[in-house]
Amino acid sequence: MSENKFDFKVGGSVILKVRRAGGIHQRIVFRMLAVPSAAGPYKLLDSERQIPIHELSIVAEETGLPVRAKGIPVFPRGKASKDFLI
Repeated sequence: MSENKFDFKVGGSVILKVRRAGGIHQRIVFRMLAVPSAAGPYKLLDSERQIPIHELSIVAEETGLPVRAKGIPVFPRGKASKDFLI
C-alpha cells in the first residue's frame, strides 16, 4: 500500500486548494505526470500556474507527492525522486 494520501494514475488530474497572496484560497488543477530521472520515471503533480515555493512545499507535505509549478519541483520533507519511482 502506498503511504501517499493521494494515489493518482499518470495522466489524471486533481483540483487542490492553494493559499494565495492576502490569504485567499484558489483552486488549482494539478496533472499527474511521469517525469524521467536517472533512476527511472517518477510521479509528480504539475501545474502551469505560478505558485510561491512555500505554498508548493505545503501542497507537497499535504499530498505526500512531489509537486511542480512553472518548472520548479518541490518534494515532501525527507523524500527524493527515487522515493516516487513508478
